[in-house]
Amino acid sequence: MAGESRQTQVVGGVNRIGSDNAIKVFDLTDTVIASTAGWAFLQPQGVAMARNISSLIEDFKSTIPAGSSVQVIATLLWTRFNTIYQEHITQLTGQAVQAGQTAINFVVAGYDSDSQVGTLFSIDVPSAAAPTAAVRSTNA
Repeated sequence: MAGESRQTQVVGGVNRIGSDNAIKVFDLTDTVIASTAGWAFLQPQGVAMARNISSLIEDFKSTIPAGSSVQVIATLLWTRFNTIYQEHITQLTGQAVQAGQTAINFVVAGYDSDSQVGTLFSIDVPSAAAPTAAVRSTNA
């Protein structure tokens, strides 16, 4: 999995480069990685300023139970970021994406500890349903 490092943000209706050093690919466990595209910042409830996705992922990593499957991790990530997205738009109502659009996409891929089959899940935030099946697998 690969990702580029440019992070843009909209300031006054104009796209601006926020950073050329953003981290967009993350080790979640020894066997699971994730990448992100879309919004670079979210403001969780009770936080005075928006935080970058990288820092929110670092917080998330500590909540992953040991031995979790790729699908469990993808579902936990979906749950966490849908919640943070809802908190964000509750505080900043004008920033909600239109129905059917995606603010953030994650790709979660890896191997379960007892398997040699790799699986990949795609997660859209916001969305109404957690990932239920891998979109790709090395077990072709």
